[in-house]
Amino acid sequence: MTFVGLKKPEDRAAVIAYLRTLADSPPGLPSGADIAAEKAELTPPEAAPAKEGADGAPATAPDAAEAAKAAPAH
Repeated sequence: MTFVGLKKPEDRAAVIAYLRTLADSPPGLPSGADIAAEKAELTPPEAAPAKEGADGAPATAPDAAEAAKAAPAH
């Protein structure tokens, strides 16, 4: 049996509220600031901008011929 979760935030909140009634001393709920801080922590950083070459054009990887010249011979 598979359970994919609850889509509606109201349904998830109702389940959490119910589970809290079962505890003798339920832990406190997070504040809006706590939630925002966690979202910021879990959000991946923005992609770093591409490095530019000396002429201001985007830097490119060396082609196969240049890579072959640079590779040591075995």
